[in-house]
Amino acid sequence: MQILTLRKIATSALVTLMLTSCASSALVANEPTEGNGIHEPHSKQVTMIESTNTDEITVRASGFGASVKDAIIDSRRAALWYALYGSQNPLLGDSKARKAFKPLANDIYDDTLTYISYESGIKSKRKGKGGVKIDQVYRINVKRLQNFLVDEEIITAVDEMSDELGMPSIAIVLDSDTTNKTGATQIGKDAVSEYFQNEDFDVTVPDTEDSVDGMLKKAMQVTGSTDPMYLLAMSSGADIYIVLNVDVTTQEKYGNTLRKASVSMKAYYTATSKQLAVSTGYSPERATTSNGAIIQEATNDAASRVIAQIKKSWKKQLKKGHMFKVLVTTSKSMKAKKPFHKAMKSTCNKVKKLRGTNTTFDYVAYCDAEDVMELHEQLQDNYAGKGQIFSAVESGSMIMLKIAASEDDEFEIE
Repeated sequence: MQILTLRKIATSALVTLMLTSCASSALVANEPTEGNGIHEPHSKQVTMIESTNTDEITVRASGFGASVKDAIIDSRRAALWYALYGSQNPLLGDSKARKAFKPLANDIYDDTLTYISYESGIKSKRKGKGGVKIDQVYRINVKRLQNFLVDEEIITAVDEMSDELGMPSIAIVLDSDTTNKTGATQIGKDAVSEYFQNEDFDVTVPDTEDSVDGMLKKAMQVTGSTDPMYLLAMSSGADIYIVLNVDVTTQEKYGNTLRKASVSMKAYYTATSKQLAVSTGYSPERATTSNGAIIQEATNDAASRVIAQIKKSWKKQLKKGHMFKVLVTTSKSMKAKKPFHKAMKSTCNKVKKLRGTNTTFDYVAYCDAEDVMELHEQLQDNYAGKGQIFSAVESGSMIMLKIAASEDDEFEIE
């Protein structure tokens, strides 16, 4: 009888020990969550709060664990996981980078505080059968994380990618229909310019008072493109132009003046006027006497998303060749329409003829030429019609050509 009782006690103790062990290890954040030994977070519940500046993002991340300590560790890892995989512009943006990262993943997940520049403390805490769930706010130094990945040759540095792909030039123009020319507008332009320049884009901000070349303006009117912002962007020579709208609203509340900023960005290919990215960023509503801080916050929020879309689209477009806008004017006596079209087809990989007339031609083309000067030379070599091809206006990826018997020939654009 005593032997049987002792056996029951031993069995009961063993079962209790097993259950306790299972319960305590179910959500321990220090243990691998995958069979391959990578210390990925149990929680991947992360919410983007804002792009704090060009180097940092602020997120709210949940964490699971058997204790509060373990849950905090998991929460930190979740925040870094978001920067690596989960954001709209993840550092590990393709399968090749993700595969290369795996052997070094624990170097990141076991050293989270190196990449966290701010930690709020626990915002919420919930206990359950499996352990504890907490939420915290973090500011992640994405730039430092990116530099680690570049040093380990997991991803390519932005400047190396720029050399390889040829990053597009950007013109920033104001939405003249909706933007008031105020101090807030100027702050917005400066903030957007700074953000794109920090991402290694060549940025120009043409003034709305700048004049557009008369010949170019007439040719664009013939082709049906009369939008003044588009003409300004075309004249600037930028590959891409961004239409910017900045707005600041105020309201009185609890005896304070609360301000909130919104910054809207729409990005277009200058050659085609095709929209490739759009985003609106908002600042928190806060009591402040200055518009500068809230406009910067709204700009960071919008620009990070627009830049991610631009890079993705630009990389895809360059597989077809460099994109050019080609405008041509000539006289009726040249009868150059067909021979010039043949020259375009012979020179470029993909050619699209847009609206025009018998004396004004409008093309968008993907060509292997490095710039408009080289494109002009290639077209001249492949042109078999009357006269010669002369360059009238060169601006970035846009070239306006004239087909005439002599470079001094003048004729009206019809």
